[in-house]
Amino acid sequence: MSATFGSARKKWTAVVLVLGIALLVPAWADSMSGRADDRVAVSCDTEGTEVLDQVCTILIGRLNEAGDGEMAFVADNGATSAAIHVRLETVLASRSSLSGRLHWRQGRDGVATAAPEVTLTVSDGELTTRSVGNFARALIEVSELPTSR
Repeated sequence: MSATFGSARKKWTAVVLVLGIALLVPAWADSMSGRADDRVAVSCDTEGTEVLDQVCTILIGRLNEAGDGEMAFVADNGATSAAIHVRLETVLASRSSLSGRLHWRQGRDGVATAAPEVTLTVSDGELTTRSVGNFARALIEVSELPTSR
């Protein structure tokens, strides 16, 4: 009788352990990857020089720095499920000048809103990573992104 009770106790312990893991794993996965309502997907229509190719990465970094930590800004790979989608529209791009604006919408099918256009011109050289960072900061400052939940 004692052996049967011990086996039953081990089975219940195993069931409780498995259920506990089953309940914890989804919560842990959400905290590691960020749930859709905690993410802002960012995409950019920039191509060209090496500096211009860095615009989206720099913009995402600046958005995360400027945010309050409640939302995570991530690159939009086309399949990203996010509460808000932000897109950088490049109006003009050259080696010494960059002009664009941010557009955003709630969810995939929300109505798009556009921010004012920002222009950066370097008169004594070419765009650098630092000047593109300043461009990204200016984009964020003139945009009123709905990043609060």
